[in-house]
Amino acid sequence: MNDQGVRAVESMEINGEFVGRIMYRPKLNILVVGAVVILLFLTRNKYGIILGVLLAAIVLFALLMVRDHPVMDVYTDQLIFFDPGNSAYGVSVPVSEIAEWNVNKTVMYAIYIRLKDGRQYTEECYYSRQAHNCLRKVLPEKDTITLQRRFFASLLGRRKKK
Repeated sequence: MNDQGVRAVESMEINGEFVGRIMYRPKLNILVVGAVVILLFLTRNKYGIILGVLLAAIVLFALLMVRDHPVMDVYTDQLIFFDPGNSAYGVSVPVSEIAEWNVNKTVMYAIYIRLKDGRQYTEECYYSRQAHNCLRKVLPEKDTITLQRRFFASLLGRRKKK
């Protein structure tokens, strides 16, 4: 997060209807892996129990060592990015200023926002599905894939007219 515009979240004027809060830690994924651990222990197979112990260690690490904090609040008229070190501070970004957004769900697990004036915000978030769904509700026409499809469709349209 850029230091430009960082201020107390309590002092920010909230515009629009609340859509969702994106947290850092993916609780649903941890819950699913925890259920798999229980099923592996119930098999009473030596290899299943060994795999269950390894997965249980991963789940416990994720629950105890990874600090969960809010990454972003999504409203219909604005986004609020929270400071990872102190969630009482953040940056407010009006939805009308957003030129493009993308949620990387593969390697980096990050939310990427590019504004019309060229500024960029990138925040790590392992709850990428929720982030994608919330941003899709607010800005369906501004995601990177949609913009790329429109661009290539316009190129094909120009090519056919010649």
